Amino acid sequence: MPDSIAWSFNASASTGGTAKASGKTAADAVLVVRKAIPDTFDDSLSLQLETAEKIAFLAMTSSVYDPDLTVKAGGTAVKLTGPLVLHGNAVALFSEDLGALEVKNTTGGDVELSILVGFDIAA
Repeated sequence: MPDSIAWSFNASASTGGTAKASGKTAADAVLVVRKAIPDTFDDSLSLQLETAEKIAFLAMTSSVYDPDLTVKAGGTAVKLTGPLVLHGNAVALFSEDLGALEVKNTTGGDVELSILVGFDIAA
């Protein structure tokens, strides 16, 4: 049965500039991952997502945003200084291969990482 992911975004600068958007992304299937990441963790999480082609939506959030928390999936490591949210073809900007997610936590404390993936199986 098809599903959807509702999303919204609201950012504003102290000078008055804003960026706002909201909507729904259709998904044939949804994957939710929540993982406690202890301090000094430096290992891979197996996501078993072979290709970004079939991913319509990818979001990663953390209980702590810090440049010492990084994620990498085949490409360049990304510092999680805020949530990572990608739609459609933009998922490939993070990585084409999402089979494993390398996570490194040197923040000085434990964090909880949440990942939400929406699939477009027909793509």
